[in-house]
Formats: sequence, structure tokens, C-alpha cells
Amino acid sequence: MDGISAFSVIRELYLSYNDISDVSPFAGCDTIEVLDLEGNDIDDLSSIQFLSSCSLLSSLSLESNPVASQPEYRSTVLSWLPQLQTLDDISRGEDISNLAELH
Repeated sequence: MDGISAFSVIRELYLSYNDISDVSPFAGCDTIEVLDLEGNDIDDLSSIQFLSSCSLLSSLSLESNPVASQPEYRSTVLSWLPQLQTLDDISRGEDISNLAELH
């Protein structure tokens, strides 16, 4: 993923199930709006802060990554990335307590 920030016009990037463990290469991708990293190997919650420099990022999927099972994952990511409208296909304001009962 090194050099990804050199692509200055990427708006959507779908990289599900690619054994990605490091999100730092996405730092500075200021045109990206949708980033799908579902099913990778991201396990460091603090590394998600690298995405705070992606000012247009409105949709992020980290579902099925080890990081997504950590306590306070959702609230932490949403606090670090206030520009997000959707995290793991769930809208920012949606009540996730009901969703846990459905699964």
C-alpha cells in the first residue's frame, strides 16, 4: 500500500480480504470518500487515527478485522474520525444496541 497517497483522485477504494494490517499508508489521502478494509488483519485500534487526515472520508468498513471486536471500538473510531457518516455499514447516529440483538 506504500505510495497510495500519490494517487490524488481516488474517491473509493475497496480492499476487502487482502491481509492488510497497517492503515498508515492511507494517511494523507485527502480525496478518498469510501474506504472498505473489511476482513483484513488490522488489530491496532490506535492506528485508525492515521485516517483522521482523510478529511473527505465519509464511509469506512473495518468489519471482520480484529480491531472491530475491541471494547469501545465504534465510539473510539467515530470520535477520532468526526467526518465519518458510516462505519461498518451502520450510520453514525444509528442505535447499534438493537443491531446486536438481530445478529
